[in-house]
Amino acid sequence: LGTMALLNIPITIVTIMVSAFVFGLGIDYALVMLHFCVRDSRNSVFQTAHAAASVTVAALTTFAGLGAMVLANHPVLQSLGVTGLIGITSSYFCAVVIVPSLMRKK
Repeated sequence: LGTMALLNIPITIVTIMVSAFVFGLGIDYALVMLHFCVRDSRNSVFQTAHAAASVTVAALTTFAGLGAMVLANHPVLQSLGVTGLIGITSSYFCAVVIVPSLMRKK
């Protein structure tokens, strides 16, 4: 929502609903990465790269689905697509880059 404000994208009821959807996906991505980071810290087998690959595939499929809405002629669908793309991109970045780096600092 902060990125949307910086880009002057209006916050409407549709963008709030999509933000809740994307927030849930972001939590899912982060939990998958967190689970494998904790597991890797206990074992000598590192599977965080496999978890990152699965999160990447999940994010790309969602990105493609929401990206198709950006091409729509209807302004509400375009807004929904742009909001979803911003959210999925930031959720993916946080899950794949920030979560593992924070887990390594312990």
